[in-house]
Amino acid sequence: MLVLLAAWLTCGRHVSVGAVCLTEDQRTRLAALVRSDPEAGRLFDKVRRDADACLDDPARPIATIRTAGRLNAEPEKAIVGLIGFLVNDPSLVSQAVGEFKKQIASNLRPDGSSLDFHDRDALHYHCYDIEPLLTLAIAARQNGVDLYSYVASNGASFSNSVRFLVPYCNGTARHAEWVNSKVKFDRIRAEAGEQKFKVGSAFEPRTALRVFELASFFEHGYKPLVAQLAGKSGSRYPTWQSLLNEVCRHSLRSAGL
Repeated sequence: MLVLLAAWLTCGRHVSVGAVCLTEDQRTRLAALVRSDPEAGRLFDKVRRDADACLDDPARPIATIRTAGRLNAEPEKAIVGLIGFLVNDPSLVSQAVGEFKKQIASNLRPDGSSLDFHDRDALHYHCYDIEPLLTLAIAARQNGVDLYSYVASNGASFSNSVRFLVPYCNGTARHAEWVNSKVKFDRIRAEAGEQKFKVGSAFEPRTALRVFELASFFEHGYKPLVAQLAGKSGSRYPTWQSLLNEVCRHSLRSAGL
């Protein structure tokens, strides 16, 4: 599991997310599932290959941890917390939890929308805001800290911000991205021909797959949407994270948590 964490820290890929804080019991259960369930075995093999390829890449970027004074430092804040839980460093955990709560209050709204959604008129950035912190919330939950249920003084919460995405991902609503963005850099990227930032381009629901993978750890009802977005409707484990969620939830239930 440390190899997977290293792959994520050095590559910025999400191959390790959720596996960082697995206990010995959880690792044993994961191994049993990988051996007994062909679908779980295929998922594990793919993630292991991705991690190995990532660590063998000489051009991999090195992640840095700089969170102070930055509103959009969600990935770095998550890394601080993940490392803190992994090495059992109370000061890092406290720093990450404090930043987490500040982020909920400053960047999320009671109706579930986010500051970035209003400033940039893009669900792309709404996903960017909440995805890394969901990763931290999973690690925290496995260590007896409930961040997912945290509600800021302004009424903002993770559950509302995840739910905000649902109609745009299940086909009941659409959103034209970047149309009313207030950020000059977004216009520059659009003018440079970057298709993902083309003004008026439709939000791609699969962009939110990672958000719902992580959120389904806490709210199992999102699993069918995960399967739909992954193109694997009816699958027991539509993604690697789905398998990890099952392993970790089982462990928490066994511990009475």
